[in-house]
Amino acid sequence: MTLLLPPTLLQKPRDGRRWTELPIHPTSKGELSESVCSLIRRIIAGLGEPTGDGVARDVVDSHAANLKHPKYKDLCPGISIRATGPSFGRSEAINEYIDGVGYANLASPIDVNLEQPSNEKDQVAQAAFYSKQIYTEQPNRNFIRSLFVTEKNLRLIQTVAGSMSHRSSTFTETPARSFGSSLV
Repeated sequence: MTLLLPPTLLQKPRDGRRWTELPIHPTSKGELSESVCSLIRRIIAGLGEPTGDGVARDVVDSHAANLKHPKYKDLCPGISIRATGPSFGRSEAINEYIDGVGYANLASPIDVNLEQPSNEKDQVAQAAFYSKQIYTEQPNRNFIRSLFVTEKNLRLIQTVAGSMSHRSSTFTETPARSFGSSLV
């Protein structure tokens, strides 16, 4: 089954500017990760908080956090959108990759890397791994969107009940509303 993401995902912003929160030439992955976290927090705030008792979304910089199992660092997303609400469970401490965040309460995984030649196969494999972990912990989920970000590009990979679709874009082509609403 082929899934098409909304065409607005790739529309060029009206003013043609780049997203100013992102450094053009970051000196480290950590610097870029901080900027992406800040950007996503602003987008979520701009979209408005989810409604309902106990429903919330929180951006966690997993890259900067102390991992519970450091040898598995490459298997954990660099940024986690942690979710609470009726559709999300509470991770058992043993299943969390950082305090308070595990695949049971992960809305969207985001990986951040410095620009380099893209390895699409590795990103698709990583998204498949995240999806498998999330579907195992959240069997009620219908779809999962994983995001792979560099200072110039992003790739959104969507998994729906065993099928996968992806779309690549540059930040100058992606409006904030489309980007944020895809993740939360």
